[in-house]
Amino acid sequence: MSAEKSTSKKIHWVPLESSPEALSKVMHRVGVPASVAFSDVWGLDEELLAMVAQPVYALVFLFPSTDDYVAKRRKQAECSDNKVSPNVWFMRQTIGNACGTMAMLHALGNNQSTIPIVGDLASFFEKVKDMTPAERAAELEINQAVAEAHKEGAADGQTEAPVADIPVEHHYVAFVSVDGDLYELDGTHESPINLGPSTNLLKLTIMAPLRLGSVAPNFSAETTSGPIDFHEFIGDSWAVLFSHPADFTPVCTTELGEVAKLEPQFSKRNVKVIGLSTNDLADHSKWVDDINEVNNVNLAFPIIADKDREVATLYDMLDSVEHDASNVVNGIPFTVRSVFVIDPAKKIRLILTYPASCGRNFDEILRAIDSLQLSDRQPIATPANWQPGEDVIVHVSVPTDKAKEIFPEVKEALPYLRFATLPADEQVQNN
Repeated sequence: MSAEKSTSKKIHWVPLESSPEALSKVMHRVGVPASVAFSDVWGLDEELLAMVAQPVYALVFLFPSTDDYVAKRRKQAECSDNKVSPNVWFMRQTIGNACGTMAMLHALGNNQSTIPIVGDLASFFEKVKDMTPAERAAELEINQAVAEAHKEGAADGQTEAPVADIPVEHHYVAFVSVDGDLYELDGTHESPINLGPSTNLLKLTIMAPLRLGSVAPNFSAETTSGPIDFHEFIGDSWAVLFSHPADFTPVCTTELGEVAKLEPQFSKRNVKVIGLSTNDLADHSKWVDDINEVNNVNLAFPIIADKDREVATLYDMLDSVEHDASNVVNGIPFTVRSVFVIDPAKKIRLILTYPASCGRNFDEILRAIDSLQLSDRQPIATPANWQPGEDVIVHVSVPTDKAKEIFPEVKEALPYLRFATLPADEQVQNN
């Protein structure tokens, strides 16, 4: 796919103000929702990083436009072992002083599946999706909507009134995570720079928000049962990943004891359970002794030692000062009570989030798993307060005549609400 020929004369845009507000204004003008915005990172200590809103889709840095810096970055980009995933969205920069908008495009271009982009920018991304980086650059040169948005953004709130061809001392560069690797995206380079494996950048998660149907992010971790690769741990089973604010805490002690009692019920459903707490293995080992003694159990499932909060950050489990200041100590947040139910395809099927003060109902989690697994086998949904063995709701996609062929009995309460008795082989309950 080719673009129209680039103009022969070098194009310059007015440089954007070095502020997140300037980038956000450009972005919002071309079709990005107001809920997505650039914000400042004021420092790299834990307390300041914890103030950054989650999730973080990308980071944009300002680098000095010195000859030494430019030469160094280009040399790294040209390294023979600089392997780049084909899923990285990248374009060249041929417009002078357009680095701010270029960084914005790189940040958004690599998050098209997670950020609801509409309007002019959605049209631009659709038009250039099969183009080369150079062809995308040529297309940007003739794209009036993006150029106008940049111009308006540059005109808003500038401390000075720069002209288009003014030399600038700093350069915007975007950083994104794609297929588990961190990439530096600078359109003045021939290609992206692969900075190596990364699930986070400066302890800020670079990820899409986890939704139902998302692939559960993989990770390696130390647990009370030894080191694991999470996806290998799941294997062909279902899994429940559930977090706890800290070891030696009262509510968590009762919860883990309850799960230990219910583990045979999870096993009957082909479900592996795995806990997480933000302490180290030594603490976990001592805490398990307390759990076993108080609850009269023998806890055998693994508990992840997530002292550095890498998994908690990956799964967006951390609490905030705004919600519960008692669950944030010295600026370091502990986890809330998160639950992720994951199927054998490694897809997230259920997400629950409880505050630290509220213990979870694990019978309800078992009930929800029964519903999920049943709806995978039969074209049904389950009504309010449903329990295994009770009547279900015929899925809206199934005509009533067809439903009567599938189920022993179908009762039509409303044209869109039809109850059905399950076949005999589905009447057997797991408990």
